Amino acid sequence: LPLLTVFGLIGFFASIGRKDWLLPAWIIASHLIEPRSAPLCVCIPLAILSAQGLAEFVLPALERTGAKRLAAVFLGLLLAYSIASALSVTSTVARDITVQPAEREAMQWVEQNTPSESIFLVLTNRLPLRDPISEWFPVLAGRVSPATVYGYEWIAQPPFAFRVDAYNSLQACASQNVDCIDAWSAKYEVRFTHILFSNLQNKGLSASPLQIRLEQDPAYQLVYQTPEISIYQQR
Repeated sequence: LPLLTVFGLIGFFASIGRKDWLLPAWIIASHLIEPRSAPLCVCIPLAILSAQGLAEFVLPALERTGAKRLAAVFLGLLLAYSIASALSVTSTVARDITVQPAEREAMQWVEQNTPSESIFLVLTNRLPLRDPISEWFPVLAGRVSPATVYGYEWIAQPPFAFRVDAYNSLQACASQNVDCIDAWSAKYEVRFTHILFSNLQNKGLSASPLQIRLEQDPAYQLVYQTPEISIYQQR
C-alpha cells in the first residue's frame, strides 16, 4: 500500500471523526460519479488528507517517543521516498505508454507511402488501455486501425467489451501463424491491407512467430522495417 495513501486514510477517518465531511465526501463522490477516472480526481483531497494525517497524528506520535530528531529523519526519508516514486512513475510513462520517436517515424512513413484507404492490424503485445502505438496510430498515421479500442467507450454498438476482446484476440495472434489472422478477420468481419508489428515487444526475440510465418508466406510482403517497427502488406 503506498505510504502517502496510508497517511491519507488516517486523515480520512480523522476528518470523519471531527465531522468534517468535505474531503471524505469528495473522495466518495468521485468514485460514485466517475469511477474510471476516480484515481485522478481524488489526488487533491487525498493529498490534503495525507498532510493532515501526517501533521496531526504521525509526527506528533514520533515526537512523543522522546527522540527529537526522529521526526526530522522520518520527514527526510518521506521526501526521498516521494521523489523516488515520482521519478519511477514518470520513467514508466515515458518508457511504456509514450509513443517513441522511431514509432512516430513509422507512422509518418505510413501516412506518406500507403493508400489512404489502407487498413492496418497493429500488433504490439500490450494491454488494450496501455498501448500508445494503437492509441495514436489512427491520428498520426491517418489510417484505420480496426482493433484500436480508444474512443469506442463512448459508442454503444458494438459494446466496448467486444472491442477489448477483439484487441486481445489480435495480440494473441503474434505467437501463432497466419491462420490466426485469417480467423480473426473472419470472426470480427474486418478486412485489412497491412499488418504492423512493434518489434520491441517480442519478449527478447528478433521477430515474433507470426512475423516469421509472414516472411515465408507469398501472400505478404515486408514493406517497412526498423529495429522498432515492421510492416507487412498483403500482395
